[in-house]
Amino acid sequence: MMMQRKKMLTGALGSVVVAGAATMIGCATQPPPTLPPSAFTDHRPLGEYGAENPVDRTGPQYEGRNEPSLLAPQRQAVSPAVQNAMPAPTMPPTQPAQPAVAESTSATRPATGPGSGISTSQYQIVGTVVTNVNGKPIFADKILSRIEPALAAAARLSPSVEAFQTQAAKEAHDELANEINDELEFAAAERSLPKADQDLAARITTEWVNVQVRQAGGSEAVARQRWAQQGVSFEEIKRQQYRENLVRIYYTKRIYPLIHVTADDMRRYYEQNIRQYAVAAAVKFRVIRIDAATRGHAQAIELAKSLYDRARGGADFAELAAKDNDDPILKSTRGSVGIDGWMEKGAYAQEDVEREVWKLKPGQITDPIDQGNAIYIAKLEDIRTGKAQPFDDLDLQEKIYELLRRQQFNELRQQYLQNLMSKSVINPDPPDMAPLMDMIMQKYPRWTRQPS
Repeated sequence: MMMQRKKMLTGALGSVVVAGAATMIGCATQPPPTLPPSAFTDHRPLGEYGAENPVDRTGPQYEGRNEPSLLAPQRQAVSPAVQNAMPAPTMPPTQPAQPAVAESTSATRPATGPGSGISTSQYQIVGTVVTNVNGKPIFADKILSRIEPALAAAARLSPSVEAFQTQAAKEAHDELANEINDELEFAAAERSLPKADQDLAARITTEWVNVQVRQAGGSEAVARQRWAQQGVSFEEIKRQQYRENLVRIYYTKRIYPLIHVTADDMRRYYEQNIRQYAVAAAVKFRVIRIDAATRGHAQAIELAKSLYDRARGGADFAELAAKDNDDPILKSTRGSVGIDGWMEKGAYAQEDVEREVWKLKPGQITDPIDQGNAIYIAKLEDIRTGKAQPFDDLDLQEKIYELLRRQQFNELRQQYLQNLMSKSVINPDPPDMAPLMDMIMQKYPRWTRQPS
């Protein structure tokens, strides 16, 4: 049941995307390697109720260090690491989403079979249970309400009904995994935390409600209307806020004490990921390529020498590269290479050209470089010296410290969820996804209509 999913949690202090059931996906670049908790945690068993005694001992650079207080006094029971990993949107999205439940008739009428994948009926089953987690039902319409904005956007972009159905099935399974995890975490927090902590969660929720009302100009009616426009009742979102606040407090007491980051851990991470904190040495230069294969080698050499002499005589190299370049890309860029004209050392495909460029001073031009099938001339315009942000930079240390704490928290949280899952009763297992998929496909025709 543990599926890959980005998850947006709701809470009192802003928004962030965190790993819901496992790791993040869809990033444009590869994230830095995640260090396993075993690299820097006390090897104590993580039971159903997590850690019972704090073991947060940091390295010499952090001995006696006070944790930054990101919370109001009444919320200091929630640790910064947990709060940063599990924050929440404080206001609804600016783009209104479709209501969670379509304009339906009787909820007791059976849904029409999907057939080709789209039901022609204008009703759907409301209150259908997809599965039960330790006796607590998870409803199909609740899952749909969470993923409907994403599905509506995907419906307009999918090349076919089949492609959409495949994507919708994945979204539905991922959100179901999130709902199961939510139920497991909340149940564990509710049965473990004393009344004082549950009262604290209620006070934090009340503060969140007050913020919503203030942002709505002091009107609770306007705040309710804003959430209603997203297809969410104000009572439901308050209930969800309370659940998540209680889980944060629970993790602060049970998981957070197991996090242990030392100065050695931080330095090791810095050294393993030095490119993140360094500006590589690079040069800015322009290149003219003369094609010897089409022009003939002798003629290419003659033209290259002519261009070299003109450039040395003061002619604009960029103008020459734009006019007499046999490479269409270099011609279009006026000979410029790399990103914004910069090429990091060792990155240029023509190694002979790059080697000669690095021998120059800004403003100098290489002699014609004969590579047999082509003749090259290059002009160096600027040099950027490589440098790294030093590890001694306190701001850098703080960023690495918090990054490692979040990584550990997410790793430990997944271990804890797996422990809860192993002791839970999921019925039916696998869940019955057919009613939910039928509800999704009923809405597909409406989602594909372009807005007027």
